[in-house]
Amino acid sequence: MRVADLWVEQWAAAGIEIAFGIPGVHNMALFDALKRDGRIRTVIARHELGAAYMADGYYRTTGKYALVLLITGPGLTNALTGIAEAEGGSSGMIVVSTLPRSRDVGQGRGALHELPDQSALVEGLVKFSLTVPRPEEAARMMQEVLDTRFVGRAAPLYIDIPYDLLDAEVSEISPPAGEAGETGVPRAGVSPEPDVPSETGSAGPDDLLFRDNRSGEPSFPWPVYFAGDGNPSPWLGLLEGKVRSWKRPAVVVGPEAAAVAPLCRELVSRWGVPALTTVAAKGVISGSDPWFAGTTWTPGVEKLLAGCDGLLAIGTRWSLRDWHREQRPGAETVLITPDPRAVRPDAALSAVVAGPLDAVLRSLLEDLPWEEAAARDGTQAHRAHLARTAAAAEAERVVPEFDLWLRAVRHALPIDALLAVDSCLVGIAMARYLPVLNPGGFLYPMQYCSLGFAVPVAIGAALGGAGQAVALTGDGSLMFTLPELATAVQEDVPLLVVVFNNRAYGSVRDNQRKAYGRTAYVELPGPNMEQLAGAFGFAYQKMAWQDLPANLWRAFPLRDRRLWEVDDSPVDTY
Repeated sequence: MRVADLWVEQWAAAGIEIAFGIPGVHNMALFDALKRDGRIRTVIARHELGAAYMADGYYRTTGKYALVLLITGPGLTNALTGIAEAEGGSSGMIVVSTLPRSRDVGQGRGALHELPDQSALVEGLVKFSLTVPRPEEAARMMQEVLDTRFVGRAAPLYIDIPYDLLDAEVSEISPPAGEAGETGVPRAGVSPEPDVPSETGSAGPDDLLFRDNRSGEPSFPWPVYFAGDGNPSPWLGLLEGKVRSWKRPAVVVGPEAAAVAPLCRELVSRWGVPALTTVAAKGVISGSDPWFAGTTWTPGVEKLLAGCDGLLAIGTRWSLRDWHREQRPGAETVLITPDPRAVRPDAALSAVVAGPLDAVLRSLLEDLPWEEAAARDGTQAHRAHLARTAAAAEAERVVPEFDLWLRAVRHALPIDALLAVDSCLVGIAMARYLPVLNPGGFLYPMQYCSLGFAVPVAIGAALGGAGQAVALTGDGSLMFTLPELATAVQEDVPLLVVVFNNRAYGSVRDNQRKAYGRTAYVELPGPNMEQLAGAFGFAYQKMAWQDLPANLWRAFPLRDRRLWEVDDSPVDTY
């Protein structure tokens, strides 16, 4: 059996369902093995950046890792932006790249596609990386990568191999199937099975929490309590004391909590306190929930945060991008995270509880006096309402009636709609103000803020069965991953692409005006959108931005592919 065939066997046994990539001379053995096996859907992208974004969208809506199959050198470098975006968004994928022939690796001979040190180039963008040195090591090392899906937070994983080793013959073995369950593999940061062992108190980390490229024992600037499904431990006492003592608390939810959204919603409801989400976690607490107070990136929540004496944060890295400009919460904060190593090191935290989020939240819900804490103060719902009202007023300040337009867009979309949004002016405004009802219903490149995100991410999410897929982009952003429209046609993915055409890099233009009072090199005389849509087989329609909600009402259920050009944009600043 070839190494390539063995890896496909391992992937299928571990529950991998889909692969994205582009075949080349170096990795053709993998595509040959995938086709011969037939169990893993293989999607051929038009650019490696698109392949990485598709895997990102697939994970954000399913919680499952997809494969990204790349060739040596340019295949990897083309995909790096998508890999970096996934790392910043706590999104998982398994990146499999080739290297030059084994005899040429590290020799600096200028072999085809050779990079000076390919593994080092990608190492800082992934949670875990391995290089296969010999065929005999291929099965063991691939299994190590597959098992690392369940360690700490979700992030890209990477393995590379000299391309000649893919065709090398190895003994047939039966590799372990990993931790796949009847309903598919669990998300990272969530217990892979009910009896995950864990340390209690602050004695030290469980081996399940840490597997990455960093060596040595972890050290942290805050007290860290390692938790799990074990016996009651100091972290429960810590949180019980906080819940009882905080008079004006709030909850902050990040993207790593998407897999435990029902538990987060139950906690917020039983405690009865305002809840904020980061942009990447929009929908984890529904925008229609009476306890929902807004996103942390919204200027209107500043008064709420200023009045808090305690914050319970769940599944966030507490990064600078989570907060509006230089806004910093001053309240005492306890963070629950699957991986404290991923948390911003200068975050002002009083304590961190580290462990599988589902196990930690279930223990909290079972053991802490939420109803007793909620009953002592009847003003909490009013605090959430005031924060929402302030956010709506801020949206109206941006553009008159903009909050009403956003709500009309939300109501026009089906309940299962998935909205993938680029970092264009409208996308930035939606990231702040658009109400989102479901986890995974709003996908945005929050951390790395890369352009070209929306179309391929929507395709990947749709291939994961996420529902009605809408990609909202600008005329500048669209050009970065335009060829992936052909992938949507090839895979027969129903897709609505909404292009806000202001004929400029609008957000850059806005910043230039604010900084210098003038603009430079941001105007974009673009293509004829009607002809472009026709070339890819998309139905075309042009409309004013005010008419978008009414047209959305008529568009669903979506059974074909459409490109709508929205003339200009409802916002020209943010």
